[in-house]
Amino acid sequence: MTDNADDKAARLEIEKRRKAELDVIRSIMMTKAGRAWIWNWLDKCHIFGSTFFGEETHRSAFAQGQENVGRILWLDVQEASLDQYVKMVQEQKEEERRLAKVREEDAKAQASREDPFFADNEQAMQPIDLPPPE
Repeated sequence: MTDNADDKAARLEIEKRRKAELDVIRSIMMTKAGRAWIWNWLDKCHIFGSTFFGEETHRSAFAQGQENVGRILWLDVQEASLDQYVKMVQEQKEEERRLAKVREEDAKAQASREDPFFADNEQAMQPIDLPPPE
């Protein structure tokens, strides 16, 4: 059984289109902003979370459709540029640590504004002149 010339041409066209798709993904993944953009879409597609919304079955089904699209993108990104995918994950972990630190500092600042002891802490730390004991 030999290949038909039309079949071979069609296969070559499909391979050409696939290479072009992966080239586009590679070019996006070459910049930090591009990697952040891809991560954001993967996150929106529930790749890193759950698609379960309890009794809201329609919402769960919709989220599962988003996840399906996200998985296609996720696999394409890994196929196009695994090293840039790993770099993207590392960058995201660093960003998560940075945001956690900012949130912690904000929470401490908020607590100090709400606690009267800490609100006037500088004044509270000043020595108080007390009358001598009698």
